[in-house]
Amino acid sequence: MRFSVKENDSLSSLISFLIGILCFVRLQAIGVVYVSEIALAGLLPFLLISRGHLLRNPTVLTFLGLIGLWLFAQILSDITHETDFFNYARGWANIAVFLVNLCALYLLLHGSRRRFVLFALGLALGGILGSWIMPLEYFEMRQWNQWKFGIGEGVALLAVLAGLWHPIRRNAVLATLPLLAVSAYSLAVGYRSMFAVALIASLALLAQSLMRRAPSLSRAKSAFPAIGLLAGSLLAGLGSIEIYKLAATKGYLNESSRQVYETQAQGELGLLVGGRSSVFVSIPMILDSPILGYGSKTEEIDYATSSLSLRDYGYLVNPEAVPRRSVSHSMILGTWMEAGIGGVFFWICFVLLIVVTLGNLYLAREPLSLLIFYLGFSQLWHMAFSPFAGAHRLTTAFTFCLFAVALQVLGKSRSAISGVVPPVSHGQATNL
Repeated sequence: MRFSVKENDSLSSLISFLIGILCFVRLQAIGVVYVSEIALAGLLPFLLISRGHLLRNPTVLTFLGLIGLWLFAQILSDITHETDFFNYARGWANIAVFLVNLCALYLLLHGSRRRFVLFALGLALGGILGSWIMPLEYFEMRQWNQWKFGIGEGVALLAVLAGLWHPIRRNAVLATLPLLAVSAYSLAVGYRSMFAVALIASLALLAQSLMRRAPSLSRAKSAFPAIGLLAGSLLAGLGSIEIYKLAATKGYLNESSRQVYETQAQGELGLLVGGRSSVFVSIPMILDSPILGYGSKTEEIDYATSSLSLRDYGYLVNPEAVPRRSVSHSMILGTWMEAGIGGVFFWICFVLLIVVTLGNLYLAREPLSLLIFYLGFSQLWHMAFSPFAGAHRLTTAFTFCLFAVALQVLGKSRSAISGVVPPVSHGQATNL
């Protein structure tokens, strides 16, 4: 599948890079807004005039409708609970800005691998610059936080882009070395999610390379190879947890990370739940009102004492350290709390989009495979364990655009959904 690009590609590429790098400048309005988002909003009218027809793609139209449903559910929840202006303006703007980001990025980047790569490069450099120029509050708390809450994400993305460099990308082992180095360092400093995501993405690319060389798999017309790759990724994720446990118990982590591990891993529900005790906040709220959300003021509802339920499962909890705000560290659960069930459909379909695309990527000779693997696994983690706000509006919109276009390239059809290999020539690169 080929997309004609009539615009000046050099200018579009430059704009893509500049918008990405401007993410290091953020402003405080009703909430936090990034200069990149302001630039995308300014570009959107021109992009709609020149390339608006691209939004007619069935996948894009479906997701735009789901975002509209999400916004409607948020508005209905706020009206029902009589949310004050500041809170509902923040909640509605969060969704509306994300919608603008998604539309503008899709129209800007569609049709050119170069633009996808340059925007990602801008995001990486902007993230690193922002860590030093406008650091987050957690950045200065501990030295190791400068990796987790600072430059880590940017450096990891640079490692992925290094693996796309033409001289080495044909050798999967060489292509994954920079990202594996990031994974190893993240393990040493206790950045568990980065360690796992970087490791799984690297292993997925290696598995893709091996599967593509197997004659029997290259002619396969069933879902089993794709299912095998996805199942292997899940096993790699579980294995990364065991590797982290081993590193902690053997003393390979720094003292601060070791103490955090001992606190979070001692309970019956394991390390993941111990590190994400907000589930004891969000799940009771959802069970109390599964259809209609609490609106954009959930932080004002005192469900924080539910975190003390961790004690029932063998975790040590300091009551004075329990937050008094009901913040959910999950895009899916947080949306469900605020907007109700109407906001969850977008995230469920997004998970399906990522899984279907990754499952059909296993034999494609796609130069951006490592970027697709990395952003896909990273997005799945964030949807489960990170709040939807701030920079995630940009990265989530970018990830959606990459996967929506990738699925088109792989052949979005019933065959793709059922797991049958799309009509992609294995001897040629697909064309984003």
